[in-house]
Amino acid sequence: GATVSGSGVASLRFRDAPTITFTPRQGDALARQMLRPVSVPNMGYLTNAGWPVKWVALLLIENIQGIGSFDASTRYPIRGDTDRFFRLLDLIETLQLRDDLVLGFLKFNDPWNDAPVPGSTITAQSYIASAETGNVFVTDDEGKTFNYASNDNEPMLVLRSRSRDTPEMKELRKLLDLDPNKNEFLLGRARSLETPTREREWISIRTRSFYGALRLLSRGVHVPETDINSGICSEPTDGTPAAEVEHILRAGFNVWYSEGPPTGASVAIPYRGQWFYIKDNDQISKQTFMMLSELFNLQISSGSDSNAPVLTIPVGT
Repeated sequence: GATVSGSGVASLRFRDAPTITFTPRQGDALARQMLRPVSVPNMGYLTNAGWPVKWVALLLIENIQGIGSFDASTRYPIRGDTDRFFRLLDLIETLQLRDDLVLGFLKFNDPWNDAPVPGSTITAQSYIASAETGNVFVTDDEGKTFNYASNDNEPMLVLRSRSRDTPEMKELRKLLDLDPNKNEFLLGRARSLETPTREREWISIRTRSFYGALRLLSRGVHVPETDINSGICSEPTDGTPAAEVEHILRAGFNVWYSEGPPTGASVAIPYRGQWFYIKDNDQISKQTFMMLSELFNLQISSGSDSNAPVLTIPVGT
């Protein structure tokens, strides 16, 4: 702030207060984003940020090349395809640690038009309009004709040729039914599978929603015996597939409870007379929680709505 004064009694005071502007997500919009399947590119962004491919796949993949994962829609997350999905995760982890498997991106221009248009018909206004929609004009004949195409970053699985003959790579290719003579495989979208000019193979993936991932991770929440005995919540029977899934999930995520505010907690919240928290010394659970936060931000930002009301908050006093 500052003061401007003269020889009289009047004075002028002003304050330059910065503000932060938020665009709150409304109920219906938030629900749609929470229930919409996580995009395959968002999975790629997570792995590019350093999160292990195995854990991302465990949480987000429902089906890959016909191999079913956990069913998060049931009371307990039941295994979808016996041991094949578990074995696939182990192979992915082994190959990634050896740097023989990489999940990256390929710039992909998928034409929208049925046939190329003459270059003479493309104006500056056409280029501006295409940029505003996130599309591009591409040419294969030095500007004589153009295609109006998407400008996507398509996720791609790259298998190192140096490991082609290793037992793990052979088994991975067999599980996913991959062409043994190719090392690059695009992941996912049905409309691109029909593109006749692409020589690369595709890997079909169906992902679960962010809400589905939350349901899966909820098996890592430890609950009081009194709540189990009263029927408020339940635990799977030992030795069942559901109990095995719970054991696997708790290897990467655990939420504990206490009757009062916990000590040594990284994050804690009161609920139904108990405190639920992640231990501050549980690095794996903290990393999983952080990854979940990043996924939430990706999922929400991918469906932003500029028409949502704006909330402006002044900073400072």
